[in-house]
Amino acid sequence: MRIIVTGAAGALGRVVTLKLAEDGWTVLAVDRAETGFAEHERIQPVGGADLIDGEATAALAQRLKAEGEIAGLVNIAGGFIWETMLDGDPASWDKMFALNLKTAMNACRAFA
Repeated sequence: MRIIVTGAAGALGRVVTLKLAEDGWTVLAVDRAETGFAEHERIQPVGGADLIDGEATAALAQRLKAEGEIAGLVNIAGGFIWETMLDGDPASWDKMFALNLKTAMNACRAFA
């Protein structure tokens, strides 16, 4: 069975993909990064994915679905900027919204 993990090259993503692979899943490890994925024979890196872009996410989903059934989606893609609301830049909030919510929405819509 194949499962998708977004944010797969990040710290949490590497741990999750490795655990899923060890449990017998074939993991499609999706990330914007091109490197940094956990290594295991059941992990298939899919680097260069822009999940903020809805059309690019839909195209990726179409390609991966055409390669075989996908049993599930684990949304881990995201980021963090340490700022307070009072001192932070509004652009940081836009970036965090895009990285943490828009990526999840686009992935859910595309892979559903």
